[in-house]
Amino acid sequence: MDLWTFKRGEEEESVAVNGWLVASNAHRDLAIEAALGGEGVVRMPDIANRGLMESGRLVPALTDWESTFVPPVTLMYRPSGRRIPRVRVFMDFVADVFRELERSRGRRIVATSRPDWIKPGYGQASRGAAGRRPL
Repeated sequence: MDLWTFKRGEEEESVAVNGWLVASNAHRDLAIEAALGGEGVVRMPDIANRGLMESGRLVPALTDWESTFVPPVTLMYRPSGRRIPRVRVFMDFVADVFRELERSRGRRIVATSRPDWIKPGYGQASRGAAGRRPL
């Protein structure tokens, strides 16, 4: 989570960031509140803060760059769960949300592989990364 990689055309840049707050998706509201309070920038999926951006409370930064990291979204259920109507309805709902997001962006969403920082036992992604500058 401390190594941000962006792409613009053929150009790719990775920046090791360090700050006083790192929050998982479960605590994204804390990161959003910090950004709203003027504490800095926050990197998260646009689907998570669409309303705040539409209202103008948050504004996008680095709009000419594209993040190369797209976190995977995983729906998990028991093997017998697919036969349960409410599970099927929810799975269809999530698929529709991502289809609409693709339409609004004008491009297909392709998730990257599971990042190393999700797995236990890994340190900072930026540690030992020669040539990368702290932000």
